[in-house]
Amino acid sequence: MTTNEKDIHELQQMEIGAADEEQLTEREKELLRLERELNAKLDQQLLENPDKVPKAVWFIIPNEFGERFTFYGIKNLLQQYFKTAVGLNAIDAKVQTHAFTMMAYFFPLLGAAISDSWLGKYHTIVYLSIVYFLGTILLAVFSINGLIAQFGNYPLWTAMVPLTFIALGTGGIKPCVSSHGGDQYLPHQTKALDCHQD
Repeated sequence: MTTNEKDIHELQQMEIGAADEEQLTEREKELLRLERELNAKLDQQLLENPDKVPKAVWFIIPNEFGERFTFYGIKNLLQQYFKTAVGLNAIDAKVQTHAFTMMAYFFPLLGAAISDSWLGKYHTIVYLSIVYFLGTILLAVFSINGLIAQFGNYPLWTAMVPLTFIALGTGGIKPCVSSHGGDQYLPHQTKALDCHQD
């Protein structure tokens, strides 16, 4: 960890009330002063241009777009994939497709719990986006003809393991990304916030 990362981590661990400031070490007081200066500087910049979209939003939007694009791209082709690549009959293909959809809409409960209880929104989005990406890569690799089996005879696990990773990933992104995007705005940025929520 670099010095700045350590400082930021220490600041995140401190929840300071006015009475608690007397108990802080000199280093902690200095970090708190630096944080307040930085926040004041950023707030001043935002006050000068209240309609400006925060920079972090331009990283959040592509992540959400990529997640939704991938999810619906996979979901629409999944039944056909189960029938042709895995060799399931139409009913079993439909059951497996609905199992994936069910997991994708159930796991946001888990993602929200992880976000609220342990990691916070940002880290939940980052870590579970990696899980999502890993699931997408595994699905593509397992679909290579002849790598594990011949086309039409792929084992069911070659589809369901990556799809479970994708469902876990979407479960971490879906409950966090909208509120994380909204958190980037200050209360006086109502015009820009309205554009974000529309």
